[in-house]
Amino acid sequence: MDRQLNDEAIAAHNQLRAAHGCPKLTLDPELARGAQKWAEELAKTKRLQHSNDKRFGENLAYQQSSVKAALSGQQATQMWYDEIHVHQYVEQFQPQSGHFTQVIWKGTQKAGFGRASSSDGKSIYVVGRYTPPGNMVGKFCENVPRPIRPVEKLPAKKRRKRAKCVIQ
Repeated sequence: MDRQLNDEAIAAHNQLRAAHGCPKLTLDPELARGAQKWAEELAKTKRLQHSNDKRFGENLAYQQSSVKAALSGQQATQMWYDEIHVHQYVEQFQPQSGHFTQVIWKGTQKAGFGRASSSDGKSIYVVGRYTPPGNMVGKFCENVPRPIRPVEKLPAKKRRKRAKCVIQ
C-alpha cells in the first residue's frame, strides 16, 4: 500500500468534503490494496477502464507526460473535484460530474487509493475506491450537498488528461 498517496488523498478528500458538510472518510487498507492492484493492471495494459466490481465506487485519474509522469493523491483528488464547475444539483446522475459526486458523496465512509506508472514512466494511473459506493440512482439530493462554506482550491501542479467515474 502506498501510504503517502493514501494519506494525501484522504486528507484532500476530507478537506473538500468538510466544505460540503460531509463526514470524513477513513482509510480502508483492503480498498487500497485492491486499488493498487487495479492501478498496476491499468499501467501494464496502458488502458483507462473501470473494474467490473460493483461493491465499491471507483474514480480513475490518468496523467501523461513526455518525460516522467507524476500525479499525487492531492492532485488526483482535485482533478475529480474540479467537476463541481459543471455539476447541477439535481437528483439525476450527471456523467460529466461523476468524479466530483463520488468525492463528496455523504454516505461514503471509507476509501483507498492506488497508483502505478507505465513501464516507460510516461503515463501514471491513480485509482480511488469507495464504500459504500456513491452515485446511486435516486440518492443524489441527500448525498451531494452544495458547499456550506467557500472551497479553497487544493494546490496542484498537474492538470488531468482523462478521468472516469463508475455509473451506478
